[in-house]
Amino acid sequence: MNITVRTGKIQNLHTNILCVFLFQETKKGEDWLREVDRVSGRRLAGILNTGDFKGELNETVLVYSSDKSSVKRILLVGMGKKREFNGEKARQVFGTAAKQAKSLKLKRFILCLTGISDGGLSPREISHYAAEGAVMSLYEFTKFKTEDTKKITPVTEIGLYDTERKNFDEYRSGAEEGLVFAKGTSYARDLASNPGNTVTPTYLAEDARKIAKENGFKCTVFDKAKLSKMGMNALLGVARGSSEPPYLIVLEYKCGVKDADTVALVGKGVTFDSGGISLKPSKKMEEMKYDMCGAAAVLGVMKILKEIPGKLKVNVIGIITTTENLPGGKALKPGDIITTYSGLTVEVINTDAEGRLILSDALAYAVDKYKPDAIVDLATLTGAIVVALGHYATGMFGNNALLLKKVSTAADKSGDMVWEMPLYQEYDEHIKSSVADIKNSNGPGAGATFGAAFLQKFVKKTPWVHLDIAGTAWDVNEKSYLPKGPTGVGVRLLARLLMDWK
Repeated sequence: MNITVRTGKIQNLHTNILCVFLFQETKKGEDWLREVDRVSGRRLAGILNTGDFKGELNETVLVYSSDKSSVKRILLVGMGKKREFNGEKARQVFGTAAKQAKSLKLKRFILCLTGISDGGLSPREISHYAAEGAVMSLYEFTKFKTEDTKKITPVTEIGLYDTERKNFDEYRSGAEEGLVFAKGTSYARDLASNPGNTVTPTYLAEDARKIAKENGFKCTVFDKAKLSKMGMNALLGVARGSSEPPYLIVLEYKCGVKDADTVALVGKGVTFDSGGISLKPSKKMEEMKYDMCGAAAVLGVMKILKEIPGKLKVNVIGIITTTENLPGGKALKPGDIITTYSGLTVEVINTDAEGRLILSDALAYAVDKYKPDAIVDLATLTGAIVVALGHYATGMFGNNALLLKKVSTAADKSGDMVWEMPLYQEYDEHIKSSVADIKNSNGPGAGATFGAAFLQKFVKKTPWVHLDIAGTAWDVNEKSYLPKGPTGVGVRLLARLLMDWK
């Protein structure tokens, strides 16, 4: 995808469609808007004067210009009220415009940014959201489509335009940033969209190696034999029912800044989760290919680290723990006891609570090996978080107020919304086992919190945040820039967190 930034007189534009964004309060007599009307062959004024277009959020009207015009169509897109405008609404309106252009089978279109700063966003923010919202809205997964492929018209270029040149540099840097964020998100979506017979643990390991080679990272992949020597018995235990080998994948990014903090990002990568012996119901089990979305987010952000504008001032360790969870003659059984990498013993109550098991080894390894200044893990961990928060926000748990605040701020900026959930010490009592140190399930009630309380046992005193993305990784309430399917949640949040790290 190519994104260009241009300025100048509207009458010098040549395009099949110019997308113009208006607030409800935008005055029809604005000089630049009169110029747009002239370019349309005076076909815009009638729509604005009659009130057929009110400027409500995501409202659209398509205007066909006169035959002689170099701008063939003008798409009016509403931005709502100025005082209510923000980054999230900006992504939506740019996504709405891009989807409309795509529906017309246009390979190129131009987004007019003039007047949008009246809503309080800076030029850099506006172009970031324009690139991010537009590119994300155009996402399609067509890898396995064999029929009607000729009907798919991919967009090859998005133009960002303003009548004035004074903000050109800010527009360009913001667009570059937004495009990188969208690129990482699309990569994570691709991983999640692939079926479980394509994206296996081995596939994730090979992709991690490719990312490392492309970016000059160190990549270490621990196979079954090495995991056994290391005592990664929780990960190995979950993998016992599958013929696919498990892996612990570690990517290391060094920023080159002396005494820089180190942040470990840990992703759950269960490439297919049947529930194991505690078998899930068959309805919607096909969605369990998405149980690796935490791993997809970590790989997605590692893929774009070196493309993020400006030099990062933090070292990043990306850790993926990956396996399948299937029933079989050697599979974990309810009642089994395993000794984790940390030395803690776990009574397995429910083999479908496997995510916390494989994460326990990865978290303990991160603390033991790298002694990071902070850990953030992402996992499609519990159905309980969907009951609590629906498909709007990711559940956030943690043991450090400062890190929780950093993640929350990054979430607000990125649009990957989070909501802090309780993690009181009293919850620890409910994961104690009568035959082992702890158990991996407490039954109904506060399921998301009990999952987080379990994970907390393996991070010691390291500042840590757990993001339960089970409700936001797929099946979300559709937005213009979040089409149906996996969302790539977490990539933009992590990228923003690392960019703003201090």
